[in-house]
Amino acid sequence: MNKYKLACADTEEDVEDCFSQMSASPVIQTGDNSYLYFLDMEIGKSSQYRNLISFLRTADEDDTLDMIICNDGGELFTTLNVCEEILNSPATVRASVRGRCCSGATFFILAADQVESDDCASIMFHSASGPVVGKFHESNLELEHWKSLFPKM
Repeated sequence: MNKYKLACADTEEDVEDCFSQMSASPVIQTGDNSYLYFLDMEIGKSSQYRNLISFLRTADEDDTLDMIICNDGGELFTTLNVCEEILNSPATVRASVRGRCCSGATFFILAADQVESDDCASIMFHSASGPVVGKFHESNLELEHWKSLFPKM
């Protein structure tokens, strides 16, 4: 019998169904109040993180989530969405960098309560880049919005 339990599956039969419903890593229960999550795929659509977000929203202060990070980054809005949930969760979130932690993945270590890294870890921060297109007035409004967001991050 497996000593780990998926937070989304109550029985062994539910495990296969749980994996088929998500494309990102599931939250794995490793003890009474201990959980494990692997952030090791490109950060994609928010829908891929429903299990993690649900866990963070329903966790209590006795829960601890160990997040193993080896990630090159990805979708900014998904990153911001999940990091907001980490910041608002009563659970203790420990980020453990194993290998690369780049771009959007660095936000996860900034949002975590505790951070550790192995000797081979590499963390890369960079300035934001991307196009702003559209009507001049609307583009200026979007640019001002982004300028107001980044000091908070």
